[in-house]
Amino acid sequence: MHNNFYFLRQLSFALTKKVAGFKVVSCFSQNKDELILELNNSKESFFIKASLLPDFQGLSFPGEFHRARKNSIDLFPEVIMQSIRGARQFENERSLALTLENNCTLVFKMHGKQANVILFEGERFKSAFRNNFPADRNLIFNELDRRIDWSREGFEKHQQDREA
Repeated sequence: MHNNFYFLRQLSFALTKKVAGFKVVSCFSQNKDELILELNNSKESFFIKASLLPDFQGLSFPGEFHRARKNSIDLFPEVIMQSIRGARQFENERSLALTLENNCTLVFKMHGKQANVILFEGERFKSAFRNNFPADRNLIFNELDRRIDWSREGFEKHQQDREA
């Protein structure tokens, strides 16, 4: 339940208040299902840990994080030393984004087994943390919001689509 639209919407508001103006000072991984972002505003550090395990996906915010000397790889070099403008929640979607000053955006797509972190430059896909989801390459940033028709007519129209 922690990756639903309503929770992520509240999280994006809180993240904007916390990290707007921070710079991304490192972005790395120590295992295939975990991405760590270190943010800093010259007074304090803030860490975002994205766990993208097949059976559990989540974002956590450890007070500190010690990078291993071995088995660690730097990722998304385009975001390093870029200031964060804020966090953005997509409408009716289980994804949120960190918008950066250089027209790049890191999207945390929390879609169960297909969870991923994707870097967009403008509207277009630039790179991804996990490359085994080819459909992610076709995503367009400005089309990630989903409109849902909550009217009675919309409900009746899709009655046949529901699972038995």
